[in-house]
Amino acid sequence: MAPPSWEPAVHPRPRRPTRNGFTLVELVVVLGIIIIATAIGAGSVQPYLPRYRMIKSAKRLRADLLRVQELATRTGRQSRLRLVAPDGSCEDPDVWGGAWVLELGDASRGSATWDVLPEDALTDGSDDDQSQGLIVLNEGGNHAARHVCLNDWGRITGPGSGNADSVVFDSRGFLMNPSSDLSDGYIRIPLTNQSAAREGVRDQISVLVAATGFSRLHSTLGDEYDGNSIGSQTVSTSR
Repeated sequence: MAPPSWEPAVHPRPRRPTRNGFTLVELVVVLGIIIIATAIGAGSVQPYLPRYRMIKSAKRLRADLLRVQELATRTGRQSRLRLVAPDGSCEDPDVWGGAWVLELGDASRGSATWDVLPEDALTDGSDDDQSQGLIVLNEGGNHAARHVCLNDWGRITGPGSGNADSVVFDSRGFLMNPSSDLSDGYIRIPLTNQSAAREGVRDQISVLVAATGFSRLHSTLGDEYDGNSIGSQTVSTSR
């Protein structure tokens, strides 16, 4: 009979306890870093917000002009963008806001009624839905632009009667406004950065509309910033 074999006893190595998650101190440190980084980022961006809103509003205005122009050619009827002044003068740097309305006429020329977009008046004779045609920059408006003011656009009579303060397109997409509305060849619709105005800097972006219906943006800043293109940064301390 073979003698029993002997094997040394095996003692398992003690296991280190595993860590699950973070300690309270680590979470507090990480949270503090996030708060500091956010505050630094917000502080560096906030001075440029008024000019960003002005550029955004100007681009929206030009896009809406193109929209009503295309609508006229598609429907064979007049269309117009009607300007609405803010409550007060933009000469006061504490005043901001303004609005414009997108409308479709009922005829190719001499429209008697205007339908605020979307076009629904022809269905039942009533302009029930105006959800797409009102662009309001005022506080609480659907496109509120704090410290951006739709500035005085001068005298715009529009074609015929009932078209004051309106940019009107015919069924071919050409501008119908009389030449008296086009100062130096353009209808000029300026938007002003009121935060910059409070600091003595004239910072405007104008939407220019030519007799052909073509539109473009033009930036006018104070003399010390002359020549900057749209999108350049003008610092202000207001939010």
